[in-house]
Formats: sequence, structure tokens, C-alpha cells
Amino acid sequence: MGTSALRDEGLSRHYLPPGRTASPSPALTQHLTEALAPYDVPVTRGPIWTTDAPYRETAAEVSRYGADGVLAADMEAAAVFAVGHCRTVAVATVDAIADSLVDRRPRRHSPDTEPALHTAPAAAAQALHTSTASPPTPANTRVELLVNRSRRAPL
Repeated sequence: MGTSALRDEGLSRHYLPPGRTASPSPALTQHLTEALAPYDVPVTRGPIWTTDAPYRETAAEVSRYGADGVLAADMEAAAVFAVGHCRTVAVATVDAIADSLVDRRPRRHSPDTEPALHTAPAAAAQALHTSTASPPTPANTRVELLVNRSRRAPL
């Protein structure tokens, strides 16, 4: 689960001032964490790396971000977090890990990927329900959640 996203893509700069990361809604991220708890799937919280150039990921970058504790790479989270911040929309992400950046091999048959892809929408629906039922929510706030299939960064 993304607690922040490294901004290595082009969209977030149009919605946020210059900076290294973008962040999700802490409240919605907490609701999502709680909604995933009853399911028998591994959940790890931490930073993710958003890049819109997946074929330009170098071994040095992967190694450096892994050493920094980055859990996964995706193409959307930083942009979603930035737009959410700009538009006063609570956003969060949950990522189902699909392949590995370390060995560059798809994990199509990973025992965790398929259950995570099925669990995430149910947990997202529960998190959205819980978050909208929890005051205070400003009248102009909408709540959105990104369920994403990601690539794993090294641990």
C-alpha cells in the first residue's frame, strides 16, 4: 500500500509545486489498511516509485530506491495523489505485485498476485464506505481509490 509516491513522471508537476514525493489521503489510507485486515493477503505499507518510462528503469535506480525502502514501482500513483490534492479529493492506492524489477521476470503465477487482485476491490469498496461514513468530510470532498497492478522494487 502506497504511503507516498516518488514523482518520476510528468503529470504531477502540473498539479503540485516541485517536490520529490506526493502523498495519499492519510485517513483513506488508514481505512484501506483496516479494510484489508480481515483478508488473508500480505499487506505492506511504504513508499512506491511512480515512473512513466518503464523501459528506462536502470539497475542503479532500482537498487537505490530499494535501499531507500521503496516497495514497488507503478505508473499512476504520484499523478493520482497530485490531482487528488489539487482537487480536494481523498485518494489512496493498493498495489497487487505482478512482477519483479530485480530479476525482470513476470510473476504471473505468484501465489499472492491473484488473491490480491480479487481482494483489493472488495477492500476498496469497504474503505470508501467507511471513509464516507466517518465525519468530518468537507462538503466538496470526493473519495476515490486506485487499485493497481504494480511491479516490485527490490527489498
